Amino acid sequence: KESIAVEEDESARNIAEVMEKSAIEEPAVDSIEESVEKEEPLQVNDAEAVNDTMDEEAEKEEEEEMIASQILQDFSAGGGRNLEVARLQTLLERSQSRRRQVEAVVAEELAALRAQLENELLSEKERARSVGSLLNELERTLKMKTQNVEREKALLVQLQDVAQRTKESEIKKSIEQAIETKASLVAIELLLIEDIEECATQVAEEGKEMDRRLEAMKKTRDALPAVDDTVALRAFSWSQVEMLEDQLKESALAIAKTDAKVRILRARIADALDQRDAVLNMA
Repeated sequence: KESIAVEEDESARNIAEVMEKSAIEEPAVDSIEESVEKEEPLQVNDAEAVNDTMDEEAEKEEEEEMIASQILQDFSAGGGRNLEVARLQTLLERSQSRRRQVEAVVAEELAALRAQLENELLSEKERARSVGSLLNELERTLKMKTQNVEREKALLVQLQDVAQRTKESEIKKSIEQAIETKASLVAIELLLIEDIEECATQVAEEGKEMDRRLEAMKKTRDALPAVDDTVALRAFSWSQVEMLEDQLKESALAIAKTDAKVRILRARIADALDQRDAVLNMA
């Protein structure tokens, strides 16, 4: 019995030791299980993190592609804009070139116009002097003829008085013929005086028209800019030239009418002179 009791005590102690060991080892198992349980959620979070990272990478890649596309579009648009700017620059350069060409042509035309005006002014001054000389000659002739006619009229009155007092028929007939000739000459001279007066009036009007034309040409010449004055060339208005052109046309028409009248008067004066010569030859 003591042997059996000892064995039971030893079994009991063994069982107690085993139970103690089990009690000691169980928390370790529980810890492992808890670790496993804790690791499983960590693995799920890691997958989500990986997915998030992949999504971020995809979004970043997509964004980079969009940026690259935008840069390409901007570059293409910039290239097109550069072409437009290049075309505009070409047009501006061509416009500037043409403007310079136009300015050169305008300067050349104005230089030619100035030279022509200078020549025309000299010619017009010479014509004005000729007209002035003709007018002076007409006025001198008119004055001389008026004085002569007054003397001839006085002589005619004397002859008429002598004829009335003369009794001798032959002498009276001769005096009457002289009176008739003198009267014809006086009448012709009076016609000449009228024609010369009208001619002098027309010549004087022509002289005034020439003076107006000279003044207009001087004004236009003085308004012309110098060919080397670029600013003045650009600002020059052709209105003064147009006004001169219109005035010259009007003046030419007026002078043409005056010349026509003067030609008619000259013809009439020539006829009167022929008539006077005929009367003198008959006397």
